Amino acid sequence: MSWGALRTPHLVNVGDEIQVKVLKFDKDKQRVSLGFKQLTPDPWLDAAERYPVGARVKGRVLSVTTTARLWNWSKASKAWFTSPR
Repeated sequence: MSWGALRTPHLVNVGDEIQVKVLKFDKDKQRVSLGFKQLTPDPWLDAAERYPVGARVKGRVLSVTTTARLWNWSKASKAWFTSPR
């Protein structure tokens, strides 16, 4: 439903009218796969322009282990980086 993690568990509500993309149709199983996020731009397509090598960006540490940190700097962007011992 989203390129990144959702802060609220409900992106849509019962009765909402939304636009989706048909991803797959299985006639034998009578199933249709629909995509919501496919109608929005992929945030990684222009990541090199938004985050050039050497750029400084602000983010938030989400998790800490003995060897690494999980860092979040945008809705859809997270990265692990090693920690000095």
